[in-house]
Amino acid sequence: MRIGAYLACALNLLCAAAGAAVADPVADFYHGRPLYFVVGSAAGGGYDVYARLLSRFLVRHIAGRPVAVIQNMPGASSLVMANHLYNVAARDGSVLGFANREVFFEPLWHNPQARFDGRRFTWVGSMNKDVATCVAWFTSGVHTLEETREREMLLGSTSPTSSGTTLPKLLNGVLGTRFRLVLGYEAVDRIGIAMENGEVEGTCGATWANIKSARRDWLDHGKITVIAQLALTKHPELPNVPLAIAAARNDSERQALDLVFAPQAMGRPVAAPPGVPKDRVAALRAAFEATMVDADFVAAAAQEAIEITPMSGAEVGATVDRLYAVPGPVVQRVKELIGAGSGG
Repeated sequence: MRIGAYLACALNLLCAAAGAAVADPVADFYHGRPLYFVVGSAAGGGYDVYARLLSRFLVRHIAGRPVAVIQNMPGASSLVMANHLYNVAARDGSVLGFANREVFFEPLWHNPQARFDGRRFTWVGSMNKDVATCVAWFTSGVHTLEETREREMLLGSTSPTSSGTTLPKLLNGVLGTRFRLVLGYEAVDRIGIAMENGEVEGTCGATWANIKSARRDWLDHGKITVIAQLALTKHPELPNVPLAIAAARNDSERQALDLVFAPQAMGRPVAAPPGVPKDRVAALRAAFEATMVDADFVAAAAQEAIEITPMSGAEVGATVDRLYAVPGPVVQRVKELIGAGSGG
């Protein structure tokens, strides 16, 4: 009997050890827990659409299968959400943030309302790589960016802080283009109508993905010419359209353009607060990468005409670190040209 008791005890210990060996602390943490997707814009906007799509599929690839919960937190072009994510949100891997990519660089412009260090966020990945463009209406007579150094071109924009304003101002100040801005259009679609009516000759700042989805008829009928890509790499569908940065004449000009164009590579970034445990960071990143190639996710994105060109969390972090290392004089020059850092 004593031998039998010892054997039973030994078996129990072995079983307990085996159970401990296969225990998954990540699964234990996420099991039945809500995973909050906090969006720095109102429902229905571009970042919200991407966040809702990701939320449907990401949880399938996380051990423990957490429950996705969307929370919209609009305000100050995502600055309210970014401050919340950095200073208030739980740092345990249960909160993910979706913000306007430019907001993470507000500390570079010395915006006092940005209460965070963009380098310290936990980067999970980015869902697409945006490519902003400069486009000319077909009746404008403008066919190349170089021509805008020789003649004035009238562009429509919404507000002083929109990309449709800051990007042309940057090109004017760095490359010597002669864009003249007409501000005050209520929305981007109103600029399109103004182009069609001959009020303005084009616009700079609209992404290629947005043009394809919102103005397909322009492309089908040759109504616009894309004269430049405002990014660091070309969109695969625009192989013959030059990059504006290729027109830079020296390192200083290239650094200035790089500072503003590079964030587009992290077009739809997914961030978590600083200090998330390493095993949960690894799990979130692995789940993100698995989602990006999930056949059901890819099909859903295609059905909704959502462009997916992902970037890993490590790549997003490297991009942020590189831009924060840009020399101060270059940052100051760009700030003066585009009026950055107001927090508006």
